[in-house]
Amino acid sequence: MTTLNILIYALCLFSAQITAQRIIGKFELPQAGLADPARAFVRVSNATWTGHYHLNRHGEFSLTGLSVGEYDLALNSLDFALASTNFYTLAVHDDGYDVYQNVPGILASNTPVPLASKLNFSAENVRVKRFADPDQTSGILEMIPFWGVLKQYPMLGVVMGVMVVIALMPTIVGFIDPEFSERVLQAQQQVADNRKPAPPKQ
Repeated sequence: MTTLNILIYALCLFSAQITAQRIIGKFELPQAGLADPARAFVRVSNATWTGHYHLNRHGEFSLTGLSVGEYDLALNSLDFALASTNFYTLAVHDDGYDVYQNVPGILASNTPVPLASKLNFSAENVRVKRFADPDQTSGILEMIPFWGVLKQYPMLGVVMGVMVVIALMPTIVGFIDPEFSERVLQAQQQVADNRKPAPPKQ
């Protein structure tokens, strides 16, 4: 009985290997190759199973162990994306396979047209992700005293700015016109002299 069970198991395993297909795909990358292949992989799944297949440095990947059926295929990458969509439907048949676009939020057509290139994506369809440099000014602004309060209450910042300008106005004007301070002192002295009471007449 044990021998019969082993034979049945071996036969089932052999049948699964025959029906399973090996599917090869490739992303033609604009650059020479992936600096870190671990940052990109293809996820294939159905209702009961999920598999992850990593890319090599040339953007190639191999899907193994797929039996006849329909699978969801998605590209996961930190470095690049596809121009149209990163989501596809993979239909595996006895004599091959077909690939269909699966754009999230858009209902699939009743008669979808398989991609002629299947899982071979040209460089025109690959978009390299470019990350913006972090804003260096934010760290400088955080060094300003009371920046949090000023950011929360902008009008307070405007009032404080006007007060600072008024306080520095004499210094600024004196720097622009050095004789201005002397003329101001003379004018103040003249006003003070005019306010002095006249001496009584004898």
